[in-house]
Amino acid sequence: MSEDIKNVPFKIEWKKLTFPFLIFLVVLVVIFKFSELQEIGRLFGQAKWYWLLAALGCQVANFLLQTMVYKVSFKLLNFNPFGFWRLLKTCITVIFLNYTVPSLGVAGNIWLLKQIRHKNLPEGKALMIVFIELICYYAAFIFLLLLSLFYLFFKLGHIGGTQKIAVVGFLVALLVLAGCLYFFLGNKKSAKKRLFWLAEKIDKAEDGVRQEDRINQLVEDFYQDLKWLKVNKLKLVWPFCLQLTKFLTDGANIYLIFLAFGSWTPIGLGLVAFAFGRLFGILSFIPGGLGALEGSMVVIFNSLGVTLELSLATMLLYRLFSYWLYIPLGIVFYKSLERD
Repeated sequence: MSEDIKNVPFKIEWKKLTFPFLIFLVVLVVIFKFSELQEIGRLFGQAKWYWLLAALGCQVANFLLQTMVYKVSFKLLNFNPFGFWRLLKTCITVIFLNYTVPSLGVAGNIWLLKQIRHKNLPEGKALMIVFIELICYYAAFIFLLLLSLFYLFFKLGHIGGTQKIAVVGFLVALLVLAGCLYFFLGNKKSAKKRLFWLAEKIDKAEDGVRQEDRINQLVEDFYQDLKWLKVNKLKLVWPFCLQLTKFLTDGANIYLIFLAFGSWTPIGLGLVAFAFGRLFGILSFIPGGLGALEGSMVVIFNSLGVTLELSLATMLLYRLFSYWLYIPLGIVFYKSLERD
């Protein structure tokens, strides 16, 4: 009996240690950063509710602008599968899935393709909608990043090494993404082969429908719309402007939270923190940039003269509106849309 016990290999179950480790970290923070936590608590206690309500209104505007991006994209292709309320719920659910499912931000888009397929609408057009949204998102984000770099340069007279590294890293990641898109969608012949796996994720073929036929139709629809889009590039200006305005509401949200704490911080600082926070979040490949975005925002605020306590308090409230609010709404809307 004793020999059997000795022969049993020792195995550490790391998953069971995760929660105690987190508790240990929280205790350390409370012990060594107690005065900072007291100051953050004081800031929350003195926050002006009407500015916080205005910040929440900015987040609602953010929801509506994201919905408008999709609505305009659908309209470009003469394609209107959802009413505005259903489209709003769909957009929030897409972002909720992208924020919570480790899938490099594609889980929500795959779910959207399934939703459109259930409407018996062309999958090729659905794929083009996702393609347009991605183009407008990254084009608007690059523009915002350039604005942030100009703001840093004219405010500080220089751009920090960390910001330079982050921008280079983002450009490299963007080139990799563009390369992947070209690899999958560069021409019809290769696209048909490489989209088989995507079709499996969207849904299984219906009875009597050959998978090859589905892929052929999907690719034909997609490239027909892509050909039209190349000729009508200027039609992307409107969804691009909506996406950029959506990003600007994030900066306004941060600005209003600062006002709630009684700090008249320049709105440009909020845009810079959001832009570089989102950048580090993208480069981390973590769903929603959780952890990376928060940490980088606090570092940027603090490096530009905002106290650590105010930086932390502002970041926590901003993420409450821009990240955690998606969780309950996404769960409710996901269940509602799956039932329909």
